[in-house]
Amino acid sequence: MADRFHNPYNFIPAPPRTKAAGTELGDRLPTPHDRYAEDQWSGKITVTLTTETPLLIPDAARATGSEHKTYPLRVVNGKPYLAPTSLKGMLRSAYEMITNSRLSVFGNHQERLAFRAPADAKNIYPAIVARRKNGTKILRILEAKEVFARVGRLPRYKKKPQSHERDKGESRVSLTYHNSDDLPMHGDRVWVRLNPSNQYFQDLPRAISQNLSRKPMPNLVTRICPRELNAQPPGAGDWHKGWVCITGANINGKVYERVFIETPGDPTVELTSDHESLWQELITNYQKEHQRDIEERQQQGLTAQDYLGDDPGETGYSRHVYQSGAEKLKLGSLCYVELQADCDLENLHPKDVVALLPVTISRRLYATSPQSLLDDSLKPADTIEKLSPADRVFGWVNSNGQGSYRGNLRIYGVQCLNENAIESFDQGLTLAILGQPKAQQARFYLAKDGNGEALAKGTPKEKGYQPNQGLRGRKIYPHQNVPNDYWNIETTAAIDGFHREYRQVNGEKTTQNRTIEAWVKPKSQFQFEIEVTNLSSIELGALLWLLTLPDGQFHRLGGGKPFGFGSVRLEIAQVQIQTGEQWKNSYRSLAQAPSFPELQEVESLIELFKAEIKKAYGKSFQEVSFVAAFSKASQGFAQPVHYPRLDKAPHPEGKSFEWFVCNEQGDKKKKGAKLALSDLIRDQGLPYSPVE
Repeated sequence: MADRFHNPYNFIPAPPRTKAAGTELGDRLPTPHDRYAEDQWSGKITVTLTTETPLLIPDAARATGSEHKTYPLRVVNGKPYLAPTSLKGMLRSAYEMITNSRLSVFGNHQERLAFRAPADAKNIYPAIVARRKNGTKILRILEAKEVFARVGRLPRYKKKPQSHERDKGESRVSLTYHNSDDLPMHGDRVWVRLNPSNQYFQDLPRAISQNLSRKPMPNLVTRICPRELNAQPPGAGDWHKGWVCITGANINGKVYERVFIETPGDPTVELTSDHESLWQELITNYQKEHQRDIEERQQQGLTAQDYLGDDPGETGYSRHVYQSGAEKLKLGSLCYVELQADCDLENLHPKDVVALLPVTISRRLYATSPQSLLDDSLKPADTIEKLSPADRVFGWVNSNGQGSYRGNLRIYGVQCLNENAIESFDQGLTLAILGQPKAQQARFYLAKDGNGEALAKGTPKEKGYQPNQGLRGRKIYPHQNVPNDYWNIETTAAIDGFHREYRQVNGEKTTQNRTIEAWVKPKSQFQFEIEVTNLSSIELGALLWLLTLPDGQFHRLGGGKPFGFGSVRLEIAQVQIQTGEQWKNSYRSLAQAPSFPELQEVESLIELFKAEIKKAYGKSFQEVSFVAAFSKASQGFAQPVHYPRLDKAPHPEGKSFEWFVCNEQGDKKKKGAKLALSDLIRDQGLPYSPVE
């Protein structure tokens, strides 16, 4: 295990709920609020919460800084303030998991996700949107007869620019128009002369040859002229008609842009509305994925096309990522077309078009969307008759129209029991960068079936999000068992192989991370009240089970959960609940105090809940997949936990992408293992080197 780590998040399986129909774990109308139901439970439960690891409850209203935010602790009367809504959210999330309720929220997941296609994709041709005489829009497939043998390579960038050259040295090495200093621009109609394949770069101007390799390069553009100014080629030689395609400094070491070459008799295919929809969906996906990064560049006074370095994410963006209107295919739009392998180029049919792409190594859309893989029984309820246990207990709002239900649980009276629960940092503590959810990583988010089981090792990424697959389930951040001195910020050294993942390397403050001024100390205690109304024995039993987890099992609360913050223990201090019939009898004789169950009597309600799970899902309580996974997550792991990376020591920028690239492509010696995120109950960690 020394060479392995655990991912900060995993998933609780969410199998279809069809088996739960007809039980208290299924859907039904909720109980009205107008009276105490005779056979249902109402009253108050007093709960004690103890922090096992530091608790982050930042006060967003008092944050300082613009690009880099610094957060104080949320405090009332000198003590940390823990909002009842935070506790209710924590309990609801756990309650959904262990009752396999409907998801309360499922966001906007009806659009397909995308993945980056391999570099060796075949049957891809340049194309331009044109129009026939009858007005029909078509795709003119260029260079189809010779399959890239005649692509024009247009010198544009230095291979290794200086750090200060935000344009990647364009102004110094780009091939300009003949007898002009003007650069060819995207979409220009041009005449070009190409370098024969047996000549070397020394035939080019010295300014270019000094910055490019001396290897033979076929079809290098040596002269270029705009067709608008030259109806005929300006002089003798092997001139070709073409269109300039500028995508940007979007690849490390990129030297050339392209000129799409026109040849007599180029095949055409009708451009249908389906093709245009596919293009729009793909470009919209690109733009949404990079929107945040582009906004951050703009805040720094940069543009999306600025070249920033050699690492992915530090290059300039392709024009379709930031250009307004790029999602629309217009006359003259340039793109790439992937055609069926067995198509007839002389007689193309719209169905022969597999995809329209903005660049040769492009994202591709998966076959189906995440929403289509979620079973209907798990989707948020759209009518009050379909409320699952979590909806009935915690409340429901119809996200697709009218309808709501207040719920039957309220949390109040939260108070900190310690006088010295806050640990403050004079200089602040700068946290490491948190990763963003990347559902397009199908091997982590996707299941091989509707029961949430992990994909098999070696599953190709293009085989993700297929109609016969499913989603992994509900995301959870397992507890992290760390060494005793792990939370001591006086040192940055690793302890027993655990690096202090929560600390930013070198304390660097960026737009991507945050600084905190204080946290709630471990072993701090809070107390709060849970008021319940009209809960069935099964609904109450599930809640009581969550409040009485065995020793060594924890809930997660507050911010920074991927770093191990916010592990808490819950214990019942007092139970004051009765059925509606018992409350009625109590009120009949005010001279006699109500008789509440002892703590040991609570066990009978928990056993009823466990029996209902077995009845619905056909296995003993701890063998049911979502219960077993929740128990495993609450126990957590004793090995290092952090986002994927190739090195044991953290990097200032995280570098998670390097691990995923290695997992896909391998290294110089071995192939990528194509590992999926393991199921929680069988999670043995991931290797730092994901190769076969």
